[in-house]
Amino acid sequence: MQTLPDTERLNLNALYNALDLRFSQKYSKDYARLQMKTRLQKTGESLQEYASEEETLANLAFSDHPATGRETISLQYFVDGLKEGEIQKAVRMKDVQDLKSALLYALKLEVATQASRKDCHCIQGARVTLEDPCESPWKTDIEKLRDEFQAFKAQRQN
Repeated sequence: MQTLPDTERLNLNALYNALDLRFSQKYSKDYARLQMKTRLQKTGESLQEYASEEETLANLAFSDHPATGRETISLQYFVDGLKEGEIQKAVRMKDVQDLKSALLYALKLEVATQASRKDCHCIQGARVTLEDPCESPWKTDIEKLRDEFQAFKAQRQN
């Protein structure tokens, strides 16, 4: 119940879930610690889902530690398990102090990265073959200008 904010301590469902997490045989401390160590963000898993899972595992694995200790541990494992290397690196360099700040910063980076990918309209490749005739409507005009230029150039040399 130490993990619940004061506002949720009056909510029966929140209390039930907290007690279930605390005393459930399904999640032993050792099992939760092992899960935390090996947990990585899954493909298709949102940052919010991943952070929530890390926080839950930290609360299970380290329920006898103070809230600040659990926060530090969940932050560390959250950053370590981020799928995108660039986001992970940036969050580490930001030197965030808690999981919520790390999540918020990672979300901003994710949105910025996605926006940058959408804005990039670069050509991935082009194929030019000499066998294909040029179908440009300006082809004859260009050839005519080229011929006139060569004639003018030849006239100036004489």
